[in-house]
Amino acid sequence: MSISSVRSEIVVLKVCFADLARLSASRPADWRKQYLALRRTASECLGRMARHADLVDDEATIRPLVVQLVHLVSLHQAEWPVVAIDLDDPAYTSSRVSIEATLARLASAVEQVRRAA
Repeated sequence: MSISSVRSEIVVLKVCFADLARLSASRPADWRKQYLALRRTASECLGRMARHADLVDDEATIRPLVVQLVHLVSLHQAEWPVVAIDLDDPAYTSSRVSIEATLARLASAVEQVRRAA
């Protein structure tokens, strides 16, 4: 696997996170069901990303960010299970923003490694 595999998973995660934000804002009647499906997709993506990150030439740069992202998402999902999410809780929003910022740092690092290759 190459850095392009990690990059592809970042694209999938960005789409998932954007869809989660859209659901948080619009809150359709079945938002919890949709939210759960998106969380499942994100978790699967994170698993693939972690495996790919182990095979990247510049693992020292990429792997710690992937580990941090997986950790933050795990904590977030444990703190706010779908059935108990309070979308208006500032702590929930702060956690989500922290995850998104870590994903942005990872995406930037992946682009730097890709350009250097």
